[in-house]
Amino acid sequence: MENNGVDGFLEYSRSFRNGMLVSMKGTFSFARNKVLKNGDEKRTYEYQSALGRPHNGNMGYIAERYFIDEADIAASPDQSSIAGRPRPGDIKYTDYNGDGEVNSFDRIYMGYPTVPEISYGVSAAVSWRGFDFSLMLQGAGRVSFFGKPSSFSQVNRGNVFTMVRDSYWNANTQDLNAVFPRLAVGSQPSYENSTKWLHDGSYLRLKQVELGYTLPERISSKVGIKHCRLFTNGLNLLTFQKFKWWDAESKNGNGWYYPIQTTVNFGMDINF
Repeated sequence: MENNGVDGFLEYSRSFRNGMLVSMKGTFSFARNKVLKNGDEKRTYEYQSALGRPHNGNMGYIAERYFIDEADIAASPDQSSIAGRPRPGDIKYTDYNGDGEVNSFDRIYMGYPTVPEISYGVSAAVSWRGFDFSLMLQGAGRVSFFGKPSSFSQVNRGNVFTMVRDSYWNANTQDLNAVFPRLAVGSQPSYENSTKWLHDGSYLRLKQVELGYTLPERISSKVGIKHCRLFTNGLNLLTFQKFKWWDAESKNGNGWYYPIQTTVNFGMDINF
């Protein structure tokens, strides 16, 4: 592999005549790689070769739309080798190589790698007359992943997410604009990796915020305390991301994971 990139770090601090202290730190990293040799790799189609592409790339089918009816299925390239014969409401994939059949040879590389090419963070702190405030932001960019709610694997087991229940293709509505395809049990052609399930994994998170106040010595000393600081802080308070189903940083494929928790604390530091 060949790796190239750049790292940057910037720090600023200043004290003012009124006693205010300000400090800021920022980091930025951009890293890109490409595969130069992959054993004795030989591919039938060059577009499926990993050579010259980033490691951890995403490969999948191009999703066109949902099948309308049986006539639409009969008039389309056969894709039954993927996960059985499709039905109305299943995803129709592109016959990329034009051989009249949709199979593994029609998968292509798409999106960014699963490892972010850009990562960054910013922290800042201010203190003045006993008050102190700090925050930290972190983020990532140029990253993609496949995310799709798991399908039913067994007849008598499984639930669906609320978002699936609210918008899926079914025989009654036949909504071709539904967010999710037909629901079924077992292997389903609609849940193959494809552009339908490829998501932008970039995000910006307010990782930590803290606000505190330290009592003046003249006040704390009256009650026999050397130091007293009141504070409140929060972790993972806000996240900005394009992907809305679950946390993009997790890059989880089906939503089955323990999510990042939002935490708010209140406390007091006392030294006698």
